[in-house]
Amino acid sequence: MADDREVVSKRNEARRLGFVMVPMVILFDGRLNTTQKTLWGFLERYSGADGRCFPGVKRIAKGLGLSSRMVQTHLAKLEEVGLIRRRFRDGRSTEYEMQDMEDVYCDSDKRLLDSSLDMLRECGEESLVESLLAARGEPEDGAEAAEGEGGAPVIPDGDIASQELTEKPSDSKPRHEDVIAKINSNLKRSEEAAERRKERRKVLAEDPKKTKARVRRGRTDEDGKPILTTKDVEEEFRAAAKEKWPDNAAMAAPWEPRHLAAAKKLCDRFGHELTIKVLRAVVLNWEDYVDRFGFNGYPHVFLIAKFADSWFPEVDGGKNIDPLTPRERSRKGREYDEAASNEDRPAISYIRG
Repeated sequence: MADDREVVSKRNEARRLGFVMVPMVILFDGRLNTTQKTLWGFLERYSGADGRCFPGVKRIAKGLGLSSRMVQTHLAKLEEVGLIRRRFRDGRSTEYEMQDMEDVYCDSDKRLLDSSLDMLRECGEESLVESLLAARGEPEDGAEAAEGEGGAPVIPDGDIASQELTEKPSDSKPRHEDVIAKINSNLKRSEEAAERRKERRKVLAEDPKKTKARVRRGRTDEDGKPILTTKDVEEEFRAAAKEKWPDNAAMAAPWEPRHLAAAKKLCDRFGHELTIKVLRAVVLNWEDYVDRFGFNGYPHVFLIAKFADSWFPEVDGGKNIDPLTPRERSRKGREYDEAASNEDRPAISYIRG
């Protein structure tokens, strides 16, 4: 018998830690999110008989897996709703006073406010609201309540407010139908947006030069000059690559964050317009760069950034500048001379131009 009690005790260790009960009015309060409701339960777990508790922000953050800033934000929301009251103490943790729920959700007669009833209806608790309203039909000061068919209380004709609360509108729809209608509406908008993007891509595929219109449709400064961004640089590069290599999908693929970061450095240094001009020139004249410098594959923003000191002045001023430093040019020249003396001219002969 003792062994059985020991087994039961081991099984119930989790239950022996206790529970935190969240009232339904708080559980269904649409003003609070899930984290804020959990935070209320956390404070309730620490509160004493006087409704006060003193857990530190770091303790709350560690217990709920939140940052200290998010804890402060959620505490402010609970205080705004009226469920807690904070008192900041110098050099010590904040004091939290749990407020009476009736002061938040009920009137002076301890009956739920109309806003609280609407909140329960929105959460699908129609039957609970109807039972509460039916209980309100009890007579006051010992007066007998009139009953209609089925024992339901009869509401006087003059009591319009109570009649509106107890009678369910005839044209009301079940909550699940409203949700389905909203989902269908969102799907329809998503499909329409997808069709617009598809048409846009089709137009650009037929005439890649129209990509410039996307750059020009952005913001403008006081002189009416377009304000370009790094995203505009990416779109111009992708448009030029698609024009040059229409069958290479990789060249027209969106840039990764590291590519955007490299382009931003170029824009900060040389300006957006010159960066776009250089990128388009390198892409559209890529064969010339391959012949001059022996590159393989396709151009990318990192390669252009590597030779920025030479290529940007070249494109901007029309000067033919070798991208190699004098030291590298001298070393490559020696390699070329040694190979030439052995009648084995390598593919790097373009270096000495």
